[in-house]
Amino acid sequence: MIKPYFCSVEIYFQVGLDDIQHRVMIDLLVDVMSEPFFDQLRTKEQFGYNVSVDVRWTYGIMGISFEVVSSSKSASQITERIDKFIIEFRETLRNMKHETFAEHICGLAQEKLEMHNSMAEETDSLWAEIMDKRYDWEISRNEACALRSIKIQEAIDCYDRWLLGMKGDTKKKEGPKAEAAPTFGKKNCLTVQTVGCNGDGRPSIESADIDSHVDELVDKFHRHANHTTWKTNL
Repeated sequence: MIKPYFCSVEIYFQVGLDDIQHRVMIDLLVDVMSEPFFDQLRTKEQFGYNVSVDVRWTYGIMGISFEVVSSSKSASQITERIDKFIIEFRETLRNMKHETFAEHICGLAQEKLEMHNSMAEETDSLWAEIMDKRYDWEISRNEACALRSIKIQEAIDCYDRWLLGMKGDTKKKEGPKAEAAPTFGKKNCLTVQTVGCNGDGRPSIESADIDSHVDELVDKFHRHANHTTWKTNL
């Protein structure tokens, strides 16, 4: 029997507690990145057969998740390629025309304002608000309204802060004091690598040692994030 050869990598960036302004900003950034991410890694480079960037909402905590599943690349190669995309896409976002940015806002707002196809679909939406304890019965309309106020520089600032770990003024500067290349920090970032039996980079760990190895990785993540925790009312 041929053992499976595959690798799956998910890089999750934790943004913070849920609020409508940051929620729609995350939605917008994901909308802007989704097609270029898929086109570059899946269509052009054939890096994986499942390539996506998605919004994550977990018990009141918001985040952005990049995921690639591949049968030809190692976990380390995938991780490096996702990191590279995130760094390089910053320039794409900075140079994006205001008209193009506005098209993304309008398209996302229109998507949010689409009518429910059935009473069951609307019921599911309302129950989700109860389960999530947000109780925003007009969430689609409110999010569409919040999108209208977003400026492209605000999106760049959030991208720099959430995905690159940059702080302070990130506006483009001209002349001799032009800004240096961005640094890629990973605070509040979690990378999960799943390696198949024949996959490159699979650690040589005995079955009895798996639990302690996982505990060590989790502890390393918490140390790297300065033991930051998010508190919710859930």
